[in-house]
Amino acid sequence: SDGIVVGGGAVDVAVNVAIEEWARTMGGSSGEGASREQLAAELWAASLLTIPKTLALNAAKDATELIAQLRAVHSKSQKEEGFQDLRFYGLDLINGK
Repeated sequence: SDGIVVGGGAVDVAVNVAIEEWARTMGGSSGEGASREQLAAELWAASLLTIPKTLALNAAKDATELIAQLRAVHSKSQKEEGFQDLRFYGLDLINGK
């Protein structure tokens, strides 16, 4: 194939990070001060992590650590110039990265 096919939860985590960032623009903070729309957006974002977490757990890897690392990579790809290629990163469950 001449194109890139992203996998390993790359799309799920990228959208999760984008939705969480969008939810922060709604004002308030998670918890008591948040609007219903903000809470709904945060829950939607959290639900997108189900597939990457399941992939990591099924591979007998530390899902919490891997998802945190992947979220950091995708956050950097969306916020910092020169790191746009990081948006293609997904879970490497063979090497646990």
